[in-house]
Amino acid sequence: MTRSFWLYLTLALVLSVSLAVPVSLALAVTGKGTAVFRDASALSDRLVVAMTEVERPASGKAYEGWLVSDDAKTATSIGIISVSADGRVSHTYTSPNGQNLLGSYNTVRITIEPSPDPEPAKPSADVAFEYTLPGPVATHARHLLYRWDPSPDKKGFVVGGREQLRLAQQHLNLALSDAQKGNLTGARSHAEHVVNIIEGSKGPNYGDLDGDGQTVNPGDGNGVLEYFKGAIAHVGLMSTALPNDPIVKLHGPHVTDSSNNILDWAGRVRDWAIPAARANDLTVALTLLGVAKPDMDKAISGFDADGNGRIDLVRGESGLPIAYEHSQNLAIFSLAAAPPAQPAPTPTPTAAPAPPKVGDVSTRPFLGIALLLGASFLAGGILLLRQRTRKSA
Repeated sequence: MTRSFWLYLTLALVLSVSLAVPVSLALAVTGKGTAVFRDASALSDRLVVAMTEVERPASGKAYEGWLVSDDAKTATSIGIISVSADGRVSHTYTSPNGQNLLGSYNTVRITIEPSPDPEPAKPSADVAFEYTLPGPVATHARHLLYRWDPSPDKKGFVVGGREQLRLAQQHLNLALSDAQKGNLTGARSHAEHVVNIIEGSKGPNYGDLDGDGQTVNPGDGNGVLEYFKGAIAHVGLMSTALPNDPIVKLHGPHVTDSSNNILDWAGRVRDWAIPAARANDLTVALTLLGVAKPDMDKAISGFDADGNGRIDLVRGESGLPIAYEHSQNLAIFSLAAAPPAQPAPTPTPTAAPAPPKVGDVSTRPFLGIALLLGASFLAGGILLLRQRTRKSA
């Protein structure tokens, strides 16, 4: 046999096998990133998606993001998600009605949809990326940022604590303003408000501190200290339930450290405000309130204790902004390519089995083409061999 015959035979076999193998027309989904809740016009009413190395969708397809409820019965579209030429995604969704999104959804899903989409309100089953918050994370992050039923107005710990701390700051500033204007009565009254807001109605120093016969508390009665003690406790519960979760291990300590810092600083503000509320001398009251103000500023904004030009995520430096931001970071969605959906099992045939098939319906044309081309090359090889044999005879 000649070399040409073997070449034809090899080509025939390669074409037959390669074209008969099922061909997948879908691109492999790649990419990674995060989605995290932030505040826009309301609490946790915004979702920010950032991804890299994302494979761009095929022609006629588009990525669409969804927020999915805990029971998987509600899927809210967060819009079509564009991918830049270098595979980056930067997408933001804001609730049109100021909904606290963390309170309603525990899953972020990105699907591949036809473009244009005949059913825009319904996600397809073709899931590209997905992440569901672990149960303890969803539960306790909501206790921090959304709802804690035993608290006044059912506020979350960090949400309520932030609100009350800012209110205490307002009344400290009012007390200072009155003292600077020579109004001792007003200064003492607002100093009492500061103490009662910080301690709450169950605090040991709560009461009529200025001696005017009335106990006044502009706060909600729970107190700054109780809110941030609750925040620390629930981060602890989350950490106990998920000791090896990388997100909890990273952001949990930042919430705890910041909350402890706030407890220290707010506690010192209270300690200065108590004698200020009882002071009979304007100069004494002004001095005490002036000493309290730096500690209040630290609790509100944090403090650059080491003078390196930034507020670090450590004890003694991080304050309210970091406590709040890293509470939201505990509920980060770590987006990665979803595993491919498993095909439905083929039902057992009741009639005589059909001849064996290679691939599904979409690959059958390739089988016919493969056989035809293979047969053509084989026939050509045989003819070539016969011609060579006759010439040599």
